[in-house]
Amino acid sequence: MNTYYLLGLFVGLFVGFLLIFSALKFTRTDRKRKLKYDERQIAAQGKAYKYGFFATLFANVLYGIAESSTNYLLMDPMAAMTICICIGVFVYAANGIWNDAYFALNERPKSIVIIFLAITVINLLPAINNIRHGKMIVNGTLQSSCCNLACGLLILAVLLVIAVKHMMMKREEDEML
Repeated sequence: MNTYYLLGLFVGLFVGFLLIFSALKFTRTDRKRKLKYDERQIAAQGKAYKYGFFATLFANVLYGIAESSTNYLLMDPMAAMTICICIGVFVYAANGIWNDAYFALNERPKSIVIIFLAITVINLLPAINNIRHGKMIVNGTLQSSCCNLACGLLILAVLLVIAVKHMMMKREEDEML
């Protein structure tokens, strides 16, 4: 990788994190920095972190076994690590959402969904461009240009879990009436 690519990568990551943290400031109902969770949510988050960690570990082991059993490189290392991390993050997020431990008590879920939609679009646009120009797979190897696609699909999957959970809660409320 050349110097300009790495510089662009780090600047992009920095600006992305800056934008995310700025946007998250407006998701709170009380404008305080600290998110508020009850004891049940904290316990559920602990389990979700554990499951996410083990999913990441398992994905890395599977990648290592697959990579060492072939004579050629299946994925660029950055692509492989990004995909493994996305698997762990999805397991954490899905478990947290399913157990009502993902959103804080002083957080607006609708604002988070809007931010997630924006992140999905921001990640999928360059991914579509990379697919159109044939940069995703080169000589049978998945390249690091798939990272935007992996992150976009991750956030899209999390949004689907949020939607399913919301529909189930709505149905339960309707049945109670």
